[in-house]
Amino acid sequence: MTSLRSFLPATAKPRRRRRFARTIPLLAASISLLTACAGTGLAASSAPVVGQSAAATSAPAQSAPAAAASSDSTLPVPVNALADAGATTTILNPGVVSWVHFGDLHITTADQQNYQDFQTIIANTNQYLKNGVNFAVLPGDNANDDSESEYQLIKQATDQLQVPLYSVPGDHDEKTGLTFYNQYLEPNDYYSFSAGGYHFAFIDVMSGISDAERSWLTTDLDGAKAQGLKSVVFMHSMALAPQIQDLIQRDDVIMVDSGHTHYNDVANDGHTVYAAGRNTGQVTEGPVGFALVTLDNGVVSWKFKPLGSWPFVMITSPSDKQLMIDGTQVVHGTTDIRAKIWDDKGVASATMQVDGGSPVAMQRIGDTQMWSAPFDSTGVPDGDHQIKVNVQGAGGNTTEDTITVSVNQSGNTQLPQRSFGPSGNDLGAYAEKGLLGNHAAGGGKGAPGGGRGGKNGAAPGAGQPATGASGQPTPATGAPPASSGTPPPAANPAPPAGGGPGGAKGARGGGRGGKNGPGGGLNAAQVVSLSGTQLTLKLPDGSQQTVQVASGTQIVKESTGSVTDLQPGQTVDVKTQPAAGAATGATASTIAIHPASS
Repeated sequence: MTSLRSFLPATAKPRRRRRFARTIPLLAASISLLTACAGTGLAASSAPVVGQSAAATSAPAQSAPAAAASSDSTLPVPVNALADAGATTTILNPGVVSWVHFGDLHITTADQQNYQDFQTIIANTNQYLKNGVNFAVLPGDNANDDSESEYQLIKQATDQLQVPLYSVPGDHDEKTGLTFYNQYLEPNDYYSFSAGGYHFAFIDVMSGISDAERSWLTTDLDGAKAQGLKSVVFMHSMALAPQIQDLIQRDDVIMVDSGHTHYNDVANDGHTVYAAGRNTGQVTEGPVGFALVTLDNGVVSWKFKPLGSWPFVMITSPSDKQLMIDGTQVVHGTTDIRAKIWDDKGVASATMQVDGGSPVAMQRIGDTQMWSAPFDSTGVPDGDHQIKVNVQGAGGNTTEDTITVSVNQSGNTQLPQRSFGPSGNDLGAYAEKGLLGNHAAGGGKGAPGGGRGGKNGAAPGAGQPATGASGQPTPATGAPPASSGTPPPAANPAPPAGGGPGGAKGARGGGRGGKNGPGGGLNAAQVVSLSGTQLTLKLPDGSQQTVQVASGTQIVKESTGSVTDLQPGQTVDVKTQPAAGAATGATASTIAIHPASS
């Protein structure tokens, strides 16, 4: 059943509406819900009907966030119109909302492994997760080259998904504008809905946040907070969170969910959890899979699920010490240890252990995926304690999850003071959650680069200095990150008074800052020569260095390249592996060729 949605404000430029065929199966339900709304005092004009142009209505700029309830009255319209949108706002356990996060797809053709993996992920979601998650998310970079044929393939796959699906655009989706993204995935550039006492806002940050979008988001998040809702913001790159820092900090935004990194990454600044999931296409670490996120009465839990065996379990409450965003999330007195378990065959047993002690049987909560067991924390001293949940599926397979909790019988604790945002606040390696942490090897993550130029011809942004393992700044560049071949835009510079000249979208901004140390990178290096497998580079400081181009070296351009694309005079970023021997130099694992200037 589906009917209403948050739409663009009248001042925003609406994108091409989704094709009318999408609205046909939903028309009767829409009329039915409008009638019901009118009967309860909600004016029929309070939100646009599905398929109606946002510009043709005087509807409010944002949805009216609903209070926590078993089912919210305003239903969003998912990407996959045949899915039951009601699942998004149907809350089986009070205060608990879960979603599955599909990594960046980078779809090109149907014969590629990433498309086949996406189809497998959809099949897994339908089989194991359908009745245990409220929705699914595509975090951007869906079509690798922003072509219509790629979006047609994506739509063919998502049409099979039985869980409501929502999306945001990534930089790859904006290579030629958002025409195909709006046509085949999401017609609105930003929108929101509420479910289970939370508010979910989906925004476009990759082309810069317009005045209209910021005005909408301000009203949207302010309104959610006024109604006592905690918010989650979905954006393609969490590195761009500083664009809305004021809103995140004042409007109870407890999580920013994103893609773009190509690897699993979770950070916590003590106020907000930031998460990015491993890609489905162009994976740079580990096996393909998807992330599961659960909000349990304000507690954020995140865990990655590789494709493979089931069941799957994640502890949802109390808060993992590393994900605490409020000092009152410490454990005190007697509390429930809750976990969510997914398996199509059912669960034979679930037990909980504290610090490796005797297993305590957990009980299923009704007929939901949630299981619970009491923990009397007064029997242990204040401090850190390990909670482990072991599960045996009805099919015989076993699985487990482990977290560390902080016990403090005062009921509160002072969280460490941290800087805003994900930068510098990574959890690092956390094997139990699927966080490998190896993306920071060789000197740590560089600072985000400059922003994409404005749509009215604003100048490209400038990279910021990054700090590597040595603690010394390393130069940031206008280069694309080696894993994607596309620069990650950061916050737009302020436009000149009166706006820039009209015309095409501005030039792309700087890339991720460089890395230091063994296994790091050589950013903004210029190709001097390629002799056999030896690539000689001129570094920004004028020195030269030689790296080995091996059979496994990935050459990345706007599309996948080859060794023959390396020409003297090009600017490249080189990600290296530690040297096998001083005589041969480091081996390049990835070489990203900067787009030619035009």
